[in-house]
Amino acid sequence: MVTGIFRRCRHPYVSFLYFCCTIALSVVIKHPLYLLFSLTAALTMNLLVKNAQALRLFLLMIPFFFALSCLNPLVSHWGNTALFYLFGDSTKPVTLEAICYGLNNALMLVTMVLWFLALSRVITSEKLTFIFAPLFPAVSIMLVMIFRMIPFYRRRARDISEGRRGLGLTREAGVRERLHESMHVLSAVTSSTLEDGRLTASSMESRFWGKNRRTSFLHYRFRAADALLTLSCLFLMAVIILALKNGAGAMQFYPVIDTGRFYGNSWNCICLTATTVQAFLLALFCR
Repeated sequence: MVTGIFRRCRHPYVSFLYFCCTIALSVVIKHPLYLLFSLTAALTMNLLVKNAQALRLFLLMIPFFFALSCLNPLVSHWGNTALFYLFGDSTKPVTLEAICYGLNNALMLVTMVLWFLALSRVITSEKLTFIFAPLFPAVSIMLVMIFRMIPFYRRRARDISEGRRGLGLTREAGVRERLHESMHVLSAVTSSTLEDGRLTASSMESRFWGKNRRTSFLHYRFRAADALLTLSCLFLMAVIILALKNGAGAMQFYPVIDTGRFYGNSWNCICLTATTVQAFLLALFCR
C-alpha cells in the first residue's frame, strides 16, 4: 500500500532535493561505514531504474578502486604505523593510515560516480528545464540545446553518410579517402545545423519568445506524497546536521586512525540511521 501511494511521486523538485542532500552527505561524512551504506543505496537505485551502464561501469571501477587505494600510500607517507619502506628508504614508509585513507577516498569516489549516474538517469534534460526555467530561463534553454546537440549531430551524420553511400559518392579504399569522406560529412552536418539554427531563431522570434510569461510543456502536480517526502527529507537533514554537530560521523586517519568513539556515541547511531533512511527513500520513491 505504501509503495502504491508513493508510486506517483515523481516530482522533479523532490528528486532533485534528495539527490543534492544525499550527494552532499556522501562528501561531507568521511566515515567508511556511512559510505558503504550510501554505496549500497546507489547500487539499489541504479538497479531499480535499470541503469545497465552504471552496473557495467561499477564492475570496471573495481580495479580502479584498488589502483587508487594503492596509489595514495606511494605519494603520502604520513601516519605512525609503518608497514614497510619503499626501496629500503627510511624516509618513504608505507603506512597503514595512508592505505586506509586511500581506500576511503576510493570508496567515496565510486559512491559519487554511482549517484551521479543515477542522477543522470532520473533527472533528464526535460526535468532540468522544468527545475531551472523559472529562475534561469536562458540557462535552461541552453542546457536543452547542449543535451540534444550530440545525439542530434550523430543522427544527422549517420543519415548524411548513408545518403552519400546510397548515391555512390563514398570511396573508402584507404585512410586518405576515409578522411576525405569524413570531412565531407562534417561539412554537410555543420551547414545543415547552422541552417536549422537560423530557422529556429526566426521561428522563436516570430512566436515572440522572451516577450511574454514563459510556460513549460511539462506539467507536474505536487501531490500529497511529494509533500510528505519533502518534509521527510528536511526532517532527516535536520537530524543529521544536529548529529554531526554532536560529533557523529567523525573519522580521523592521520596521524593515527581514530573513529571518534563511533560505537560509544549514540549520535552516530542516529546519524547512520537517518542517512540510510534518506538514501533508501531516494532509491525507492524518488525515481
